[in-house]
Parts: sequence; structure tokens; C-alpha cells
Amino acid sequence: VAIIDHHQGLGVAEYVEICPYLGSCSTLVWSLISKENYDIKSDILLGTAFYYGLMTDTSGFMELSHPLDRDLMDGVE
Repeated sequence: VAIIDHHQGLGVAEYVEICPYLGSCSTLVWSLISKENYDIKSDILLGTAFYYGLMTDTSGFMELSHPLDRDLMDGVE
């Protein structure tokens, strides 16, 4: 069981990754998968899901502030 989010919250799990400085949970999951050397660009559906998640969590990209959010936006186009 894991908790992965960009909102502060309560919860107990074996693995917890909370990054409130990110604009989207998509950015966090994208970052974790990228660190495992998964080629996200080769998976158009996954890339689209990350891009859409970032877009909706940041009000149409209006609230992009962290460089990692911008990396996601640039990296899945």
C-alpha cells in the first residue's frame, strides 16, 4: 500500500511520497516512473494521462510553478 500525492494529508502506508510543492500528482507519478527509466514517450496513452492530469490540477497550466511540472509539460508533448 502506498500514498502518493501532492496534497498534505493523513494516512499510514508502507510507502508515502507527498510533494506539496508540485502542481499535480501526475508530476509526482511521472517523476517516479521516469526515475525507473520507463520510456513514457513510447506510451502515448500514459503520456496523455499525465498531461491531462497536470492540465486539470493546474487550472489549464495557469498554476505551474515548480520546474518539475514544466518538465512534465515539455516532456510528454
